[in-house]
Amino acid sequence: MRRCLPGIVAAILTQDAVGADMLRLLIGAIALAFVAVRLETARGWIRPGARSAGTLAGVLAGAVAAFTRFLSHAGGPPVLIWLPGCGLSTTGVQATTVAVIWTISTLKIGPYAWLGYLSGASLPPILTLLPVATFGTRAGIWALGRIDDRLYFGVTYTLLTLAGAKPV
Repeated sequence: MRRCLPGIVAAILTQDAVGADMLRLLIGAIALAFVAVRLETARGWIRPGARSAGTLAGVLAGAVAAFTRFLSHAGGPPVLIWLPGCGLSTTGVQATTVAVIWTISTLKIGPYAWLGYLSGASLPPILTLLPVATFGTRAGIWALGRIDDRLYFGVTYTLLTLAGAKPV
């Protein structure tokens, strides 16, 4: 959790200065970096060693994830660049990613309310989308062991590359 706080504070302090184009550029760069790291690791060009969760790179990944999650709800790729080298199983990586995103999302509720992002008007869409999010989560858990990893990651990385390379 403490690894995420610097990113949330940075997002609060810079939210007005970070324009939509800069944010899209940042998220696109992170998405492309994620795909590059995963491909280079799969090809053996990068051999991740055992990592300690307390290293500077881990803190940076948490902060960047919190920053992008706070401003655009896109915190997954920074976490997923970091976690695979931490010695976790695939399920462990997925579970930890969910826990990190949940933690960041929970931590940003207070600042969102303070900044005026949460209001009575935002409650109906939240309540409307809650069943969709619940269904999506359950569908993901169901599909976890049923979809071929190569197919899943091939499609995911292709779509992430296209989204990350999209011109601002």
